[in-house]
Amino acid sequence: MDDRRILKKLIESVGGRFSVALGIDLSLQNPEEIFKWFLISRQPF
Repeated sequence: MDDRRILKKLIESVGGRFSVALGIDLSLQNPEEIFKWFLISRQPF
């Protein structure tokens, strides 16, 4: 299976982007939203 198919399957099974689930809107390219994403991405889950 190529990388694109794997990613598509993963997104379908998870239901979307992690940032959207957290209420972080990266589509606006707002520095505050990007900073929130950066902070949460550094958290050890």
